Amino acid sequence: MKFDFNIIHKTPYPMPEEIIDGLRGDKLVFFIGAGVSRIIGCKGWKELAANLLNECMIRKYITHLEYEGLKQQNDSKKIITIVHSIFCEHDETLEFIRLLKGSFECDEKLKKEFDMYSLLNKFEALYVTTNADRNFDNYFAPNNLIHTFPKDTNINKGKLYHIHGMEEHQDTLVFTVDQYLDRYNSEDFISFLNNLFEKYTVVFIGYGLDEYEVLDHLFKSARNKTKEDIKHFFIKAYYSHEKYLLRADQQYFNRMGVYVIGYRKDENGFAELYHLYKHSN
Repeated sequence: MKFDFNIIHKTPYPMPEEIIDGLRGDKLVFFIGAGVSRIIGCKGWKELAANLLNECMIRKYITHLEYEGLKQQNDSKKIITIVHSIFCEHDETLEFIRLLKGSFECDEKLKKEFDMYSLLNKFEALYVTTNADRNFDNYFAPNNLIHTFPKDTNINKGKLYHIHGMEEHQDTLVFTVDQYLDRYNSEDFISFLNNLFEKYTVVFIGYGLDEYEVLDHLFKSARNKTKEDIKHFFIKAYYSHEKYLLRADQQYFNRMGVYVIGYRKDENGFAELYHLYKHSN
């Protein structure tokens, strides 16, 4: 039966044929975002930014007035960048990194209950993540954990590509705007992303797709494709009454060759993502 992209699904339900074909042909990529780690208790961008800003206030690096003003900002990356600059001004760069790494810690109880990474690993696909935490690392040999992207980086099945760096390699972390600019303006890294989107079927999971850096490469990749070319997929949670939002997202992302798979979060919230993969594996 042909997969219906126009409804909000409840698990269990089958995956689109393109995803299955990509898995069979070793051309499937799981692009893993912060939403996966949040299921097991790691902090998301907004919570991280709020905690770092609060720490500035506690340390009296900023006034209450400054705190209230910055708290109104909706751009987490902007807040993290500003807080990083404030910590650097107080010669507390290492303390900033310590606080940053604290956001990588998971809740062991949640990890046991919703072990997303164990489920994803069973697909034996190729994995790319913007997460810097170690929660998926134990499923890979150390030489298969990639955090730098030199020229002609080979894309191989069975590897985990940390495109925003790794916790234990502090100099590779990408959290502030200048770090983003350095990474996404690198010709070698651009070549890696272009190769990824042009040759592989990419499934975005736990990823907001609101980061313009990745969207830019999706736009460029889609320009030279027809509807018969490789499709990418964005798995996103909706409440059952939000069919209008699913339709709007399809209209937007389809232009980039990305098809939205909507799953229902009425009962389990974002943890429904765990059940989705548990029943489709």
